[in-house]
Amino acid sequence: RIEQLKEQKKQEKRRSLEVNNSLKDAVPRLINKGIKINGVNLVSSLEADLDMNALRILADKVKLELKQGVIALGSQDNAQKKAYLVIAVTQDLLAKGLDAGKLIRQIAPLIGGSGGGRPDFAQAGGSKPENLEAALEELRKAINP
Repeated sequence: RIEQLKEQKKQEKRRSLEVNNSLKDAVPRLINKGIKINGVNLVSSLEADLDMNALRILADKVKLELKQGVIALGSQDNAQKKAYLVIAVTQDLLAKGLDAGKLIRQIAPLIGGSGGGRPDFAQAGGSKPENLEAALEELRKAINP
């Protein structure tokens, strides 16, 4: 039993390391996909096979590199019919009134869920992964009223 747990821990660690390395490679790709809306950098993307924790880590990594902007990342687990969404806002944009918590609460119903968080970082989960693209489109509209 103890050996089983040790092996499980090892596998989790290995998986975590693999995910972390793949996330590092994703940062430049995501930043290059960014667009400017009303003078605000927006990096939004649907990423395959990432859980909520991986999305949070990736959003933080992009935020560190981006310096100024809004980062919105989504992923889905089709087997479990789950949608994951995170939004991060850099410090300078908080002063301009952008609030990740408000943004996520505005678009979370589209993915069949609810969300919340702080002004600089928020997350949502829902039961309609097929609506993630529409949620990101709604975010673009919210930034460009």
